[in-house]
Amino acid sequence: MSRPGDAMKNDISGAMRDFIRAANEIATVWHIEARQWRELEAAVGRARLNTPYGPDDRERFDLFHPAGRAKGMIVLLHGAEWPDMGRETISHFAQGGVALGQAVAVPSWTIGGRTGLSAATGQIIASLERAASMVEGPITVVGHGAGAWLATRLADPGAPLAVAVRARIGAIAALSPVLDLRPLAEIADEGRSEARTTAPGERSPKGVEIPLGVWMASAAPAALQDNASALVASAPASVPHTFPAGHFDIMETLRDPGSAVLQRLLA
Repeated sequence: MSRPGDAMKNDISGAMRDFIRAANEIATVWHIEARQWRELEAAVGRARLNTPYGPDDRERFDLFHPAGRAKGMIVLLHGAEWPDMGRETISHFAQGGVALGQAVAVPSWTIGGRTGLSAATGQIIASLERAASMVEGPITVVGHGAGAWLATRLADPGAPLAVAVRARIGAIAALSPVLDLRPLAEIADEGRSEARTTAPGERSPKGVEIPLGVWMASAAPAALQDNASALVASAPASVPHTFPAGHFDIMETLRDPGSAVLQRLLA
């Protein structure tokens, strides 16, 4: 005999399983396109690849420069939709920012069982401070998925971020944020212990000191849209946006210098 709510749970699980399958298919495409972008930019001398910001082999970032003097810097944070996701997966999404005269830093951070998201916050701060020492001007932070959650930590006044670097951050964008990884962990069974034990509310910023825009992907699974709604509810000073895209499609806006996301962030 089915219990109340079972049908809804099955619907959500089905959507999340489709999401996992889509993630695996997209991973191949993103890796190829990111490699092509990295190789192209390196060939013309506009890429500084694999700069270390810590001792771990994942603690590296790529920095892409525009053709002229950079107007500022975008820091682009990847999500955790598959175990080997990193700067080598999303480098090509620097294209729009570079076309607008921005330097774009793309750090890898450690996902999976090797560290928790709390420790990853420290990695993001270290990478941001290292990249900030290499590029002058205002800083914009953009995160996707679990990377969007990490981006929101920088908006929290309690984040241990250098005062001079914090003062340069003009805006933070959370694209289709993932605060609660438990639905993914239950389906993918990747052993994400922190994901299994931490609820969304415990991961929300305690305050918002830097302008924070939350971009909800309207075609993403309901479980992921709920994450964006939870973030907006927990951070009243944030500005919500709805974008007609899926969880992964929303990243494509970063390749277009005329996209609403980039235009709003860099206005």
